[in-house]
Amino acid sequence: MKISAYATIFSGYNASGLALIARDDHGDLIQARTQYLPGMVSSIMAETLAIKEALSCIKSKGWSKVVVESDCLTVIQAIRSKTPMVSPLGRVVQSCRNMLVESNTVSLFFVKRSANMAAHELARLSCSFSDRVFDSISIPFEVQNVLERDLEF
Repeated sequence: MKISAYATIFSGYNASGLALIARDDHGDLIQARTQYLPGMVSSIMAETLAIKEALSCIKSKGWSKVVVESDCLTVIQAIRSKTPMVSPLGRVVQSCRNMLVESNTVSLFFVKRSANMAAHELARLSCSFSDRVFDSISIPFEVQNVLERDLEF
């Protein structure tokens, strides 16, 4: 199983959006989620929150053997690092570290943005579809097209 996590900033709305897309080993959609966060946060904080949401989702569902993917190398490196961070971002990073330690069957990987396009597209739609959970029937058409293209490769 794989979860792609992505965040985007809506500077015109002073907000950010998160998206998670969970797929099975065949690439088929299990579940997708969006979250809309009013109030501007940095892109690094938004990406970290997206990973934290992915890890929280894994924990709440009881999933195991999951790969979490993000195209934000800075956040992946921060979470993998042992360096303490005394800041609001550091608290979210530490929360991610703790969840990874608790679930030793979850892996965190960096992927190029081109491998994360479905989550990217869903994050862009999070201002219209805020705080929603989707399945293969209800996923927005624009995201369904990207998911289908991913399966062709």
